[in-house]
Amino acid sequence: MTVSGLRISGPQGWPARDALRTQQVVILPSLRGLVSGEVRVWSIRAVKPYLSALRSRDGKLRVIPTLLERPQAKRGGGGSARATPVYIRRITLEDGVVHLFDATAAQPPLKVHREQLQASVRNVLIPVSQARANPTSAAL
Repeated sequence: MTVSGLRISGPQGWPARDALRTQQVVILPSLRGLVSGEVRVWSIRAVKPYLSALRSRDGKLRVIPTLLERPQAKRGGGGSARATPVYIRRITLEDGVVHLFDATAAQPPLKVHREQLQASVRNVLIPVSQARANPTSAAL
């Protein structure tokens, strides 16, 4: 599956307009995942991705908060549905740009710019929280 022009806006108060955007994302599902009922992805390749991250005043690193963080109102609660973790064999970034905003150093946060990044991460497990689980989350 190929997705062109993916864009995830930063939440209100985020130091950049976008939390993530990419020219193209290529996702290859795992055949094992298709037959086992698990959510498994063989590879994700992002071409020319942009990522903004925030190191908060307390030192915590926040990345793509609209996808990876649970809403405050739902913490402590949980649904009765069992959350399904997502296994990703490999994530590759090609020719990426990262803006790291460091709120521990200055207010407004100091911006650190890196470009032409090449990265590869293997064997990623993303636990899906009960609060974020929904029927469309398994469509990956």
